[in-house]
Amino acid sequence: MKRRVIVIGAGPAGMTAAICAAAGGAQVLLLEHMDRVGKKILSTGNGQCNLTNEVMSEACYHTSQPEFLRRALSLFGKEETLAYMQKIGIVPRARRGYFYPASEQASAVLDALRYACEAAGVEIRTGLTIRKITRADGFLVASSAGTFTGDALILAAGSQAAPKTGSDGSGYELARSLGHRVIRPLPALVQLKAPPALFKPMAGLRMEAGLTLFADGQAVAEERGELQCVDYGISGIPVFQLSGPAIRLMETGHTVEMELDFLPDLTAEALGSLLKERRKTLTYLNCEEFLTGIFPRAAAIVFLKKAGIPLHEPCTVPAEAAWKRFSRTVKAFRVPITGYNGFDRAQTCSGGVDPAQVRPETMESRRVPELYFAGEILDVDGICGGYNLQWAWTSGTLAGRAAAKAEVKR
Repeated sequence: MKRRVIVIGAGPAGMTAAICAAAGGAQVLLLEHMDRVGKKILSTGNGQCNLTNEVMSEACYHTSQPEFLRRALSLFGKEETLAYMQKIGIVPRARRGYFYPASEQASAVLDALRYACEAAGVEIRTGLTIRKITRADGFLVASSAGTFTGDALILAAGSQAAPKTGSDGSGYELARSLGHRVIRPLPALVQLKAPPALFKPMAGLRMEAGLTLFADGQAVAEERGELQCVDYGISGIPVFQLSGPAIRLMETGHTVEMELDFLPDLTAEALGSLLKERRKTLTYLNCEEFLTGIFPRAAAIVFLKKAGIPLHEPCTVPAEAAWKRFSRTVKAFRVPITGYNGFDRAQTCSGGVDPAQVRPETMESRRVPELYFAGEILDVDGICGGYNLQWAWTSGTLAGRAAAKAEVKR
């Protein structure tokens, strides 16, 4: 008889797991509580679906078990992902090390996954709620649409981020009910809050900046990119990259600050020299006007005030020491991180099912035989750039293949 595999969660990891299990000869049932499959895929890569990245390193991920991640990626990494995409009809195209479908449409990736599920004979049921999972001579999955039985179960129910797309955190409770430890989920790839008095005047500005994350006064991580100022704090890709560790540090009692360098291509000394030369030729400008062409006006006002320099004084009046203080302000704009946006604004989560309880080669539980995990439900989260989708393809493939190949005992 065909082995019966139930997959809970029809996101990228769950659909990949279903396709691979069916390709391995299993009879696959894919269950999804939303009214349609793959809704979260449509928002990935700003609607273009960043499939994976040329640079595939464990340093691009956060997890409590680095060796688990390293082993899994060694079995199914970037090259395997690109081949998998070709196999289901997607032509990947590289752009500055990022891989997208040639159509640059996330909807194309979702369609390809749906077509592959259909061709493999995967049965899909949507719009149902999983109420309980019981392990007894296989798995009994009680739902709002009845009870389903399977020889193997793949739990790919997502995280708690972006609940409108289906990730409501319900998978964590299912994992706990089956005896697994869940590391507290926290938002990641999300905006951070800082004193509004500093950032509200700059709301809407986008500036290239270097960012350094500090915990208890010690630098712990750095990023660079386009910083976006919002009325409650900071946003943009470099902020997202640092948000996961920043939030976990905050929630474990550390004092967290962010130091912003608003001219990362210049040293403080070089900036000081630039300002000194400008003061020789632009003597007719006041301090606010003097910074035109270097900073947006709103930012210049904030920097001047923070450095204690009057806006409307002639630029030649403040002493050299005052302009050195201004340079230090611009190059090391240190602000406390006071909070963060919630799961509804986050792209992913840190935390999840403890990978120490899962086998990296197969994604099978070390506690419950023939139970597998895939995707964001595990304590593995990546930075922006295709890393979270790579984890979906990796874990989904390994789980699907393993679930199909296990021997059926009846």
